[in-house]
Amino acid sequence: EKYLGKKLVETTKFVVPVMKEIGIDVSNNISKQLTEKMVSEADKIIIMAEKDKCPKYLFSSPKVVFWNIADPRHGGIEDQRKVLDEINKHIAEFIKEIDAR
Repeated sequence: EKYLGKKLVETTKFVVPVMKEIGIDVSNNISKQLTEKMVSEADKIIIMAEKDKCPKYLFSSPKVVFWNIADPRHGGIEDQRKVLDEINKHIAEFIKEIDAR
């Protein structure tokens, strides 16, 4: 089942309330399929989707980084909170790497 390019609420019912807990409204967000043009124009692409659901051209770009984030789609609200915490940790590390340059 490919879920890239669908409304967030179609992929998991707990994303919206968990993000609202931290003051972010994603209720109308739609994930977008990355195009080759987007990749070529970006400095860095961070992918949190399952690799087997990603287009092949992402694997050959040195700009692309895959973060191994658990898919909480079939879990409960606590699973969503854990994933959010994990994403925040990755972001903090990424910022440290950028600042170190």
